[in-house]
Amino acid sequence: MAAELPILSIRPDTRPWTYRVTVVEKQNVRSAKASPIKFMPMILMDSTGTKVQATAFQGDIEGIDQRLTLYSTYLVSNAYVKTITDIRFCVDNAYPYVWSFTRRTLIQDVPVEEGQDFRQLAEADTTPFTEIFACYMHSERISKFFFSHHVFFQF
Repeated sequence: MAAELPILSIRPDTRPWTYRVTVVEKQNVRSAKASPIKFMPMILMDSTGTKVQATAFQGDIEGIDQRLTLYSTYLVSNAYVKTITDIRFCVDNAYPYVWSFTRRTLIQDVPVEEGQDFRQLAEADTTPFTEIFACYMHSERISKFFFSHHVFFQF
């Protein structure tokens, strides 16, 4: 097996590679807008805090979903690496790639004691509500945001 590499060193032409990653978010299965293809996006993070979106498509969704547990750490090899064309869909501005998981993607469990504590790495990745329009106008990535609005009625 290849040496474990950090996410930032893995590009579409990198072969062979293995990465240690923690599943920090699993999203619902969606349908593509322009076709009937279904996909399931996930957010993965390495020990340096770098995040990447991994996606399972169509017939691979059920197997990948059952195999990967939220907040668990894995060694993964053979994922297909593709460049993101629209940076707004990138989960980490430092890494403009997305990974596709298939049946050929090798996923190995990492014992709990060797796993990463993602909570130390996961900083608040939010875009303040007041900056969302500016991000949109400059084609910058808009991360998750929290909007709290208190309404006070005066009679």
